[in-house]
Order: sequence, then C-alpha cells, then structure tokens
Amino acid sequence: MIYPKIFNNFSYILNKKTSKSIIIWLLFLAIGSLIFLIIAFNYEFNLYENYNGYIKKNDDSYYTIIYLEESKINDILKYDLLVNKIKYEYEILDISDGYYLVLEKPHYQVTLKISLPDDLLVDNNIINIVFEKPKTTIFQEIKKGIEIWKK
Repeated sequence: MIYPKIFNNFSYILNKKTSKSIIIWLLFLAIGSLIFLIIAFNYEFNLYENYNGYIKKNDDSYYTIIYLEESKINDILKYDLLVNKIKYEYEILDISDGYYLVLEKPHYQVTLKISLPDDLLVDNNIINIVFEKPKTTIFQEIKKGIEIWKK
C-alpha cells in the first residue's frame, strides 16, 4: 500500500496545527505523572495492623490475649505496639499449640505481657491493639504488591 506523502514528510508533521486543549491536556498529564513519581519515591508513611485482644488475669498478673495468623507472629516482634495511641513495651510469653479457624485461616492464640496502665487492667477487658510497622513509601508498597501478584 502506498501512503500519502504527508505522513512521510517530517516538516509537515512538525508544522501541523494541534488543538491547544490537547497540548494543555498532555502537559498536565506529564506534570501530574512527574509529581506522582516524586511523591511515590520520597513520601514516607507508616502502615498499621489492628487487632482486638482481651486482658486475662492469672496469678496476680495481667496478660493480653490476641489471635494471629502464623505468618504474622514473627513479624509483630519488629513492630511497635500502640494502645490508645500510646506506645508500650511488650513481649510474647506464649503461643498456643492448637489453632483456631477464623475465616478459614488458622489463627494461633498469642499471650503478650504489656505494661499497661491500671485503668486498662481489668479481667476480660477488650482492648484495641495496634502494631505500627516501619516507615515505607508508595513505590515500595507497589513493588511488594507486584511481587505478591507474580507468585
């Protein structure tokens, strides 16, 4: 097939009139993409994991019981624990041998020793426990998502 000469003529393509709205739209698209890339690589934020736990009294000591998936038990050791937006020190005392099915996934009972204030230390008191993950960027989260998606 023979193409018209106007498609092979470089000077014609350069001098062709283009609508200003298309040029402005492409300019906004390029600037927006550049701003997104700068933010994605530089803006750092924390991710959080929320769990409900309850306080259990045993031999004059108070312990917190939560239920976690097996893959997350080792991960929480790296995170900071927050209760009511206050950071507390904690340690894992016990992990149950048996598991419980929650939404068809096995969850283990994890016993934590947390130095909570006295007003929260009430037997069978339900508390919201938040684990604060280390800082991350949008680019790192997209990269993790792609790696998970490839599997």
